Amino acid sequence: MPQLVPFYYMNEIVFAFAIIVFILYVLSKYILPRIVRL
Repeated sequence: MPQLVPFYYMNEIVFAFAIIVFILYVLSKYILPRIVRL
C-alpha cells in the first residue's frame, strides 16, 4: 500500500489543477466579455 500514496497525492494534484483550469476557462469565456462590454 505505501507505494500507492504518492500516486494518490499526484492524482489529487492533477484533479485540483484540472478544476482550476476549467474555472479559469469558464471565467475567461463568459465573464471577461461582459467586463469588456462595460
